[in-house]
Amino acid sequence: MNFFNYHGRLSKIAACFSLVAGSLVSLPTAAQDAPKERAMLVLDGSGSMWGQIDGISKIEIARNEISQMLTSWDDRIDLGLMTYGHRTKGDCNDIELILQPQPVNASTFQTAVNAVSPKGKTPLSSAVLQAAQHMRFTEEKATVLLLSDGLETCEADPCALASALEAQGVDFTAHVIGFDITDKEAKQLSCLAENTGGRFFLAGNSGELTKALKETVKTIAVSEPAPAPAPVVVAQPAPEPEPAGPQGIRAVAKLCETCEPLTDGPFWYLMEPKMDINGKRKEIARNGKAQPVMEPGAGDYRLGVSYGSAYADADVTVLPGQLTSAEINLNAGHLRISAEAAPGGTALDDKMF
Repeated sequence: MNFFNYHGRLSKIAACFSLVAGSLVSLPTAAQDAPKERAMLVLDGSGSMWGQIDGISKIEIARNEISQMLTSWDDRIDLGLMTYGHRTKGDCNDIELILQPQPVNASTFQTAVNAVSPKGKTPLSSAVLQAAQHMRFTEEKATVLLLSDGLETCEADPCALASALEAQGVDFTAHVIGFDITDKEAKQLSCLAENTGGRFFLAGNSGELTKALKETVKTIAVSEPAPAPAPVVVAQPAPEPEPAGPQGIRAVAKLCETCEPLTDGPFWYLMEPKMDINGKRKEIARNGKAQPVMEPGAGDYRLGVSYGSAYADADVTVLPGQLTSAEINLNAGHLRISAEAAPGGTALDDKMF
């Protein structure tokens, strides 16, 4: 699938926008106003959203939690709404832009969300692409928030799309909330977020969905405009400080103490350090990269890694403003067995049981 068949049209739009922007440079009020950030909520309207959690359909839970999100939405961010699979069954082109990014009117937005009635397939890749195109992602900063309960079902690769959007976008980011999904589905959806520099959240019930939406809103929120620069004073230039690294965890896995770090295959789990009454830890995030940098808040965590059938975990503490290296030894390997008819003989190549 060619995800950029609208590139020519976007180029013309970019040219027109450049002319308009050029004419605004001389206006002092335009120069002083900071541009508003824009985001698009892409809501899964596929038939599986009628599935239930504790007797309540997932679409009903999503409607309720989106309503809560709107009450605390940052008014500096324009928000739009797009959905898919809500009008016809079996149609991979069933994608609709319902609201262009605009200042949020909670009542209007919620009415539009409540009207989404799940029916069809899950063309989530095309929906994310169309959302990016509507926000002119090749010219301006654009953010997509995808809420989905399953895999792409229209023969597209979300991971490849994410890489292409990130490469062509000025500043494009996709944040993804996987709602009541399997491990396989989590790997595909997390890739869409990771390849665009976004965040991936797992939500298995209404409370977790509330938390995921709140965290996403915090992530999307624009920063305050920078103050006007002070007058330049001619002086001996000081050396530039080394850039600070991200706060979080740099994770590395090995099969043995002296082995080289794994570069393919590990899958990571970030969990709360304490177990619940059932002896389980609450999962915070997942990551399918071999050596990821995970950026949780400061605090104590349990970091787990799986590689094939091998699994190991360890306690990790994230300090404020610091990047902590975490190396986990899986103590795993491969066992090769051969049989001989007599000691010192040639290894048998027949099938053995």
